[in-house]
Amino acid sequence: MIVAIDNEPIREWAQLRTKIASTPPGETIQLQVVRDGREREVRVKLEALDSNQVASATPDGGGSSDDTDGAGGRDAELDAEARSLVEDLGLSLTDLSDLTEELRARARVGEDVEGVLVTSVTETSKTYRQGLRPGDVITQIQGEAVNSPETAGRVLLSLNQRGEEAILLRIQRQGQRLFIAIDF
Repeated sequence: MIVAIDNEPIREWAQLRTKIASTPPGETIQLQVVRDGREREVRVKLEALDSNQVASATPDGGGSSDDTDGAGGRDAELDAEARSLVEDLGLSLTDLSDLTEELRARARVGEDVEGVLVTSVTETSKTYRQGLRPGDVITQIQGEAVNSPETAGRVLLSLNQRGEEAILLRIQRQGQRLFIAIDF
């Protein structure tokens, strides 16, 4: 069992996931582990994660809901809450289908890439300080694929309502795939 990374205690799975995801490939970290009742220290060099190794980290397998209880009012309310949360994170998102071929080429976003384009990030926001930039394409949030600003907002809202303290974003930046951990 991992109990600390670089002498920083790990109390929850989310802390471990966030710490690993926010450490660049190639860096060496020190893990404090408990095995057979004894604490040991292990040095580990992190490597980039191959896209074929990615698995969903969403515990319930989804973040959005189509339950409307027979009325569209609840959906509209959820969408408004989701948009508000995205704004509170300092983000402005755009559907990739709205991009011209020229803009896709400039951002090095292939036709096969699905996700949402980050069109702006407030420079004073936590999201900006933690590494998200305009031009990034968010392809997954906490392991769940997103293909529209509405879907991204609903996934974020669901995670926030469940009490998640941090989220893991899978992004594409200038043709490279990266992970970024963001605190709520």
